Amino acid sequence: MRKLDHETCAVADTLEELKELMYMNKHQIQELNSRLRSIAKTVHEVRKDIRRINKFLEEKDSDETVVLEKGEVQTRVDEILWGLDDVDRDNTKKLRQMQLFWESQEVVIAASAS
Repeated sequence: MRKLDHETCAVADTLEELKELMYMNKHQIQELNSRLRSIAKTVHEVRKDIRRINKFLEEKDSDETVVLEKGEVQTRVDEILWGLDDVDRDNTKKLRQMQLFWESQEVVIAASAS
């Protein structure tokens, strides 16, 4: 009976830890979703710019040369990259670690259940 009580307490503690981790991950997922929406918005704006430029180029005579100022392209690229500056190698590494953690938790839970 004591052994069963001890195992029950251990499982309850593990479940509490799991709840805490799930709560923290929920907030991290919400933050990542917010970042993804921001990236999607930036991509949408860039595509609109590209369509507008393509339409402009189609309307021009083919003999006319379009010259972009040296800073124009770099400025636009910098604007896009500024929105992506927090999606770097460290965050990618952290996401991978989270994924591995949850995969290992699934294995532990499956082993406990059997």
